[in-house]
Amino acid sequence: MEILDQLGDIYHTEMEDFVKAEIIWGRALGVAEQLYGAEDGNTLRMAHNLAVAYDQLDKLPRSERMYQRTLDGYEAYYGPESELAVKVCHCYGHVLGSQYKIWKLIFYVFTCG
Repeated sequence: MEILDQLGDIYHTEMEDFVKAEIIWGRALGVAEQLYGAEDGNTLRMAHNLAVAYDQLDKLPRSERMYQRTLDGYEAYYGPESELAVKVCHCYGHVLGSQYKIWKLIFYVFTCG
């Protein structure tokens, strides 16, 4: 799984090939779910990476769902005030704003700080 994560990161950050990053991180998420379960920190990291790829590809509804999943998981696993949860909350807010989901965005601005 770590190799898939690193490969996805290379495609995403160095090659800016978001389609391949999406494919790789999707596979990594499936592997992490099988190895660790849906709510493990490793699995949540893969879900977050996949949300980023969806965002870059302008697949905003998919990105929104994946960010919501990641945020819920990080808040349960690490706590709502954790650095990871706050980071995901801000990314999630960006995706909501991009889709003009103002009421959801306002809710997350006030709950995430």
